[in-house]
Order: sequence, then C-alpha cells, then structure tokens
Amino acid sequence: MKKLKNRNQNNSLTIEKLGSPKRIINYLQIGTNIPVWKEFHKYIIHDLKFFNANSWLIKQQGNIIGHILIYEYEDTLYFGYLNILDNDTEKIQFIIDELKTYAKKEDLKFIKGPINVPTIIFGWGFLEKGSEMDLFLGKPINPPIYQEKFIQNDFIIVNKQNSWEGELRNFPKNLLKNYKFQGYDIILPKNWEEFLIYKENFKRLTSKNLKKNSIVTPGTSYLFDNYLNFAMEYGSPILTIFLRENKKNKIIGCLACINNPFRKNKNGIYDSFFPISFAVNKKHRGKGLAFLMFQKIVEKARSNNMNYFSSSIIGSETVPKILKLVNKRIHLILEYKL
Repeated sequence: MKKLKNRNQNNSLTIEKLGSPKRIINYLQIGTNIPVWKEFHKYIIHDLKFFNANSWLIKQQGNIIGHILIYEYEDTLYFGYLNILDNDTEKIQFIIDELKTYAKKEDLKFIKGPINVPTIIFGWGFLEKGSEMDLFLGKPINPPIYQEKFIQNDFIIVNKQNSWEGELRNFPKNLLKNYKFQGYDIILPKNWEEFLIYKENFKRLTSKNLKKNSIVTPGTSYLFDNYLNFAMEYGSPILTIFLRENKKNKIIGCLACINNPFRKNKNGIYDSFFPISFAVNKKHRGKGLAFLMFQKIVEKARSNNMNYFSSSIIGSETVPKILKLVNKRIHLILEYKL
C-alpha cells in the first residue's frame, strides 16, 4: 500500500479499497455534495455492479480524509465522487499518482472523469470557478483546486458542459411562424404506459443521433432501463414528447425531461426540471422541429407550475437565447492519455 509523507513526518496517507457495492454506498456521501438519499440506493447499486466499481477511502493515521470511486470501461479508467475533506493539494496529488499507477498496471489507455454514476442523479465534471453553486440534480460542486491540480498533471479538458438556466418564459409563438411543420405530428404521452409504447424508438434515436462528444456516460445503452426507472419515479410523462413523420409513420424526434427533486415551491410541488435526452433524426434537422418540441415542453411545464429550467444538452445557444437563459455553470471533464 503506497504511502505519502506530509510535512509532518508522523502523518501518512493510505488507501482502503472497499469493493462491495453495499459497503461503497455507505461512503459515497464523502465524495459528493448531492444527497445520497436511501431511495436512490437501488439506482446507485445497479451502476456500481454494472461497472464492477471500487471505492478508495483515503486515510490519514487511520482516519478517513477522502474518497474516490474508480471503474473501468473498455480501455479507460473512469473516476468520480472525488473529494479530499481539507482540499489539500498534496493529498490530491497522491490520488492522481495512484490513478496513474493503477491505470498503467491494468494496461489501460486513458483516465477520464469525474463521472459520478449514476450520472442522472450525481452528474459529472469539475465545477468551473464562478459557477452557480445551489443544489440541483446532476450538478456536482467542488472548489477549483481539483481541476487545477489535474491539469498540472497533464490532464486535458475534453468536454465542457454548460448549464443554461433561468426562470421559464413563454416560448415566442412568432418564431414558429417562420417554419412549416406540415407532415409532422407531436405525440404527448398522457402517462408512462403510453411513453413505454415508444421506448424502443427513444433508445434508437438517442443512440444514433447524438453527437459523440455529447455522450458522457460510458455504457449508456446498458444503463438505459436504470435511468428510465429513475425518470419514471421522479419525472412526469407530461415532460416527454415524440415527433412523428406522417409520410413514413416513423418517430424521428424525442425530448424527455425530469424534475429536480431538490427544489419545490411553497405548495410542495416540484418547480424545476431539465432535459435528460433530446434527439432529432439527422435527415430532419434544420426545419425548426427542435423549436416546436421545446415550445410544447415549455407550455406544458408552465401549466403545471414548473417555472425553472436548466439544460446541459442543448447543442447550440439558440434555444437558451430564445428563452433568455443564462449559462450559470460549467462542468469540466478531464482526460489523461497513458
């Protein structure tokens, strides 16, 4: 077990590896500001088992002073839930050295993170300095010393995730007059049973029409049902839309959103939400169909007392500008090539 001597020679750092998902889940809260509620456990354990993940407890003189989760997928070592309780740079360096040593030992090609599985709850990325720091599903918080230290160790930024947020305004109807939507129908599921009719269409669209750099979570096709179950528990079918091309009777677009369970209005109703997936078949882009779907979502959300919106999946700045949203958070995903 590797040790690092601090300035105080009586102190040293060691790692305890947990292994078992049931043990890991007891310590995940050390690594995230987002609450690890008991009702989240089944979704967390699913992903821990899928990735055969392991938690490293960082100890000093036998006391736990930090945590990191590691897991492998294909040729990459992923990490998440990283936190050192006093944010000491030497201890962060210790973790970085351990990650590199482990990845080399396992003959992996890359180290990438932080990606906290399940990402639908705990999100990804180091939070850039100056970002909004209120509690929101999928939006982890950390001081900038972490990304600074990783970048000093030759990690590079491979993905910047913007969070466009703000009070939800009506979508300007005049905008839609610039487009012709003949030949397309909007499908608005009334309940989850109706949504499930289009489940395979949803999977197909999101797997084939998303840009590669927009897919952050590894193994998404295998995790789909776990994330869908979470969305069905905390989301609402009224925040889902499908778009059908009538000529071929084919689903060519989808938009699904989920409530933020950490924010409610004075009546105890969820009042904020964000999209978890948005896709339009490549052959049908440039026709304003994204505007049509977002307009319907905004209309339905506002009529159901959901007035705050956050999004990390909007590919361009057009929709945020239309809704007068502000880029309030930036999360950085880093990578190291061995």
